[in-house]
Amino acid sequence: MYIKNIKLGHATNSSSSHSFIFMNNDEYITDDYEEQIFDIIKELESNRKCPNISVDTTFAKRYEDKLKELGIPKYLYHIEEGKYSLYIDGVEDKYGSSSYHLDTLKSFGDNIYNVDLEEIYKSVEIV
Repeated sequence: MYIKNIKLGHATNSSSSHSFIFMNNDEYITDDYEEQIFDIIKELESNRKCPNISVDTTFAKRYEDKLKELGIPKYLYHIEEGKYSLYIDGVEDKYGSSSYHLDTLKSFGDNIYNVDLEEIYKSVEIV
């Protein structure tokens, strides 16, 4: 199988914790893949077949030591939600640092169609 893209993530909510990997946009391995994914990446890299790899902030925070061990430069990932991103919930008219922190979302207020996104972004708590 030719692997062009890998997306690594880790989602946690109040009732469960779920790791996931998408290879070529198809869910490929779930839960308990943590150790094997790093071995897969090392093998692909050693064969010069390493695809584009993207990780979400939660995954990067959880496995920062492994990313450093693999020699991934710090400028290619970040570990703080909301530092370079903004989550917008258009259904609930709320915003915040990420969808992982729903308890910290703020309301757009009465005039959602006339907001200053720069001010909104500055008001987001970095988590």
